[in-house]
Amino acid sequence: MHKIKHLVLPALLTIIVFSSVLYTSCKDKCGSTTCQNGGTCVNNLCQCPAGYYGNSCESAYSSPFIGTFSCSKSCTPAVSGPATWLSAITVDAASGGYTVDISDFGGATTTTIVATVDSTKADSTAAIHIAHSATSSISGTGSLRIWPDSTIITLTYTTSGAGGASCTMRMRKQ
Repeated sequence: MHKIKHLVLPALLTIIVFSSVLYTSCKDKCGSTTCQNGGTCVNNLCQCPAGYYGNSCESAYSSPFIGTFSCSKSCTPAVSGPATWLSAITVDAASGGYTVDISDFGGATTTTIVATVDSTKADSTAAIHIAHSATSSISGTGSLRIWPDSTIITLTYTTSGAGGASCTMRMRKQ
Protein backbone atom coordinates (compact mmCIF):
# COMPACT_ATOMS: atom_id res chain seq x y z
CA MET A 1 0.00 0.00 0.00
CA HIS A 2 2.83 2.34 0.92
CA LYS A 3 4.49 1.66 -2.47
CA ILE A 4 1.27 2.52 -4.29
CA LYS A 5 1.13 5.93 -2.52
CA HIS A 6 4.67 6.63 -3.67
CA LEU A 7 3.69 5.83 -7.26
CA VAL A 8 0.27 7.49 -7.32
CA LEU A 9 1.33 10.82 -5.79
CA PRO A 10 4.18 11.53 -8.28
CA ALA A 11 2.00 10.31 -11.17
CA LEU A 12 -0.83 12.59 -10.06
CA LEU A 13 1.55 15.57 -9.71
CA THR A 14 2.98 14.84 -13.16
CA ILE A 15 -0.51 14.78 -14.68
CA ILE A 16 -1.42 18.08 -12.95
CA VAL A 17 1.76 19.82 -14.13
CA PHE A 18 1.39 18.46 -17.68
CA SER A 19 -2.29 19.54 -17.81
CA SER A 20 -1.53 23.05 -16.59
CA VAL A 21 1.26 23.47 -19.18
CA LEU A 22 -1.01 22.13 -21.92
CA TYR A 23 -3.89 24.39 -20.82
CA THR A 24 -1.65 27.47 -20.75
CA SER A 25 -0.18 26.77 -24.20
CA CYS A 26 -3.63 26.20 -25.72
CA LYS A 27 -5.04 29.31 -24.09
CA ASP A 28 -2.60 31.66 -25.87
CA LYS A 29 -3.67 30.96 -29.46
CA CYS A 30 -1.95 34.07 -30.84
CA GLY A 31 1.45 32.44 -30.31
CA SER A 32 4.22 35.00 -29.98
CA THR A 33 1.92 37.87 -31.07
CA THR A 34 0.68 40.16 -28.30
CA CYS A 35 -2.57 41.92 -29.17
CA GLN A 36 -2.16 45.68 -28.59
CA ASN A 37 -4.55 48.61 -28.05
CA GLY A 38 -7.21 46.46 -26.38
CA GLY A 39 -7.20 43.71 -29.02
CA THR A 40 -8.15 40.16 -28.01
CA CYS A 41 -7.01 36.81 -29.35
CA VAL A 42 -9.77 34.85 -31.12
CA ASN A 43 -9.10 31.72 -33.20
CA ASN A 44 -5.38 32.45 -33.30
CA LEU A 45 -5.90 36.00 -34.63
CA CYS A 46 -5.99 39.35 -32.88
CA GLN A 47 -9.47 40.89 -33.06
CA CYS A 48 -8.92 44.64 -32.98
CA PRO A 49 -11.17 47.21 -31.32
CA ALA A 50 -12.74 50.01 -33.34
CA GLY A 51 -10.08 52.33 -34.71
CA TYR A 52 -7.18 49.83 -34.96
CA TYR A 53 -5.86 47.25 -37.42
CA GLY A 54 -2.82 45.07 -38.09
CA ASN A 55 -1.65 41.60 -37.07
CA SER A 56 -1.35 42.75 -33.46
CA CYS A 57 -3.75 45.77 -33.60
CA GLU A 58 -0.65 47.99 -33.65
CA SER A 59 -1.89 50.58 -36.15
CA ALA A 60 -4.61 53.20 -35.78
CA TYR A 61 -6.92 53.62 -38.77
CA SER A 62 -6.08 57.30 -38.65
CA SER A 63 -2.32 56.65 -39.17
CA PRO A 64 -2.28 57.02 -43.00
CA PHE A 65 -4.21 60.29 -42.68
CA ILE A 66 -1.72 61.96 -40.30
CA GLY A 67 0.63 64.53 -41.81
CA THR A 68 0.87 67.73 -43.82
CA PHE A 69 -1.04 67.96 -47.09
CA SER A 70 -0.99 70.27 -50.11
CA CYS A 71 -4.64 71.15 -50.79
CA SER A 72 -6.90 72.58 -53.48
CA LYS A 73 -10.67 72.80 -53.84
CA SER A 74 -13.43 73.52 -56.31
CA CYS A 75 -16.90 74.63 -55.22
CA THR A 76 -20.29 75.32 -56.80
CA PRO A 77 -21.15 78.11 -56.35
CA ALA A 78 -17.59 79.42 -56.12
CA VAL A 79 -16.25 80.05 -52.62
CA SER A 80 -13.61 82.67 -51.90
CA GLY A 81 -10.26 81.60 -50.57
CA PRO A 82 -6.81 80.54 -51.73
CA ALA A 83 -6.39 78.26 -54.76
CA THR A 84 -3.87 76.08 -52.87
CA TRP A 85 -2.76 75.88 -49.25
CA LEU A 86 -1.20 73.52 -46.70
CA SER A 87 -3.33 71.70 -44.16
CA ALA A 88 -2.29 69.45 -41.28
CA ILE A 89 -4.15 66.35 -40.13
CA THR A 90 -3.52 65.23 -36.55
CA VAL A 91 -5.10 62.67 -34.23
CA ASP A 92 -7.97 64.27 -32.34
CA ALA A 93 -7.26 64.65 -28.61
CA ALA A 94 -10.45 62.74 -27.73
CA SER A 95 -9.72 60.05 -30.31
CA GLY A 96 -9.90 56.34 -29.80
CA GLY A 97 -7.72 55.97 -32.89
CA TYR A 98 -10.37 56.81 -35.40
CA THR A 99 -11.00 60.56 -35.31
CA VAL A 100 -8.73 63.23 -36.77
CA ASP A 101 -8.52 67.03 -36.82
CA ILE A 102 -8.09 68.71 -40.22
CA SER A 103 -6.67 72.21 -39.75
CA ASP A 104 -7.07 75.10 -42.23
CA PHE A 105 -10.00 73.22 -43.73
CA GLY A 106 -10.98 74.59 -47.15
CA GLY A 107 -8.18 77.16 -46.95
CA ALA A 108 -9.70 78.94 -43.96
CA THR A 109 -6.82 79.32 -41.51
CA THR A 110 -9.15 79.48 -38.49
CA THR A 111 -11.23 76.40 -39.36
CA THR A 112 -10.43 72.98 -37.92
CA ILE A 113 -12.80 70.12 -38.70
CA VAL A 114 -13.12 66.86 -36.75
CA ALA A 115 -13.56 63.85 -39.05
CA THR A 116 -14.13 60.16 -38.33
CA VAL A 117 -12.07 57.53 -40.12
CA ASP A 118 -14.13 54.48 -41.16
CA SER A 119 -13.02 51.76 -38.79
CA THR A 120 -14.33 48.98 -41.03
CA LYS A 121 -11.67 49.57 -43.67
CA ALA A 122 -7.94 49.23 -43.16
CA ASP A 123 -6.82 49.31 -46.72
CA SER A 124 -5.86 51.94 -49.23
CA THR A 125 -9.48 53.01 -49.72
CA ALA A 126 -10.38 53.89 -46.13
CA ALA A 127 -13.26 56.34 -45.81
CA ILE A 128 -13.51 59.54 -43.79
CA HIS A 129 -16.71 61.25 -42.59
CA ILE A 130 -17.27 64.89 -41.65
CA ALA A 131 -20.46 65.26 -39.62
CA HIS A 132 -22.39 68.51 -39.43
CA SER A 133 -22.35 69.68 -35.80
CA ALA A 134 -23.18 72.72 -33.72
CA THR A 135 -19.64 74.01 -34.26
CA SER A 136 -19.37 73.20 -37.97
CA SER A 137 -21.49 74.12 -40.98
CA ILE A 138 -19.67 71.52 -43.08
CA SER A 139 -20.59 67.88 -43.68
CA GLY A 140 -19.39 65.31 -46.16
CA THR A 141 -17.39 62.19 -46.91
CA GLY A 142 -14.08 61.35 -48.45
CA SER A 143 -11.67 58.61 -49.32
CA LEU A 144 -7.98 57.92 -48.85
CA ARG A 145 -5.90 56.47 -51.67
CA ILE A 146 -2.36 55.30 -51.04
CA TRP A 147 -0.30 55.13 -54.22
CA PRO A 148 3.33 53.98 -54.39
CA ASP A 149 4.54 57.58 -54.60
CA SER A 150 1.84 59.53 -52.71
CA THR A 151 -1.17 59.54 -50.42
CA ILE A 152 -4.24 61.40 -51.67
CA ILE A 153 -7.41 62.28 -49.79
CA THR A 154 -10.44 63.43 -51.75
CA LEU A 155 -13.23 65.06 -49.73
CA THR A 156 -16.68 65.93 -51.04
CA TYR A 157 -18.56 68.22 -48.70
CA THR A 158 -21.32 70.77 -48.47
CA THR A 159 -21.55 73.94 -46.45
CA SER A 160 -24.81 74.97 -44.88
CA GLY A 161 -23.76 78.58 -44.28
CA ALA A 162 -24.93 81.57 -46.28
CA GLY A 163 -24.91 80.66 -49.98
CA GLY A 164 -24.25 76.97 -49.23
CA ALA A 165 -21.84 75.31 -51.63
CA SER A 166 -20.93 71.82 -52.79
CA CYS A 167 -17.17 71.36 -52.81
CA THR A 168 -14.51 68.82 -53.64
CA MET A 169 -11.19 69.18 -51.84
CA ARG A 170 -8.08 67.26 -52.92
CA MET A 171 -5.28 66.72 -50.40
CA ARG A 172 -1.87 65.30 -51.36
CA LYS A 173 0.44 64.23 -48.55
CA GLN A 174 3.77 66.05 -48.49
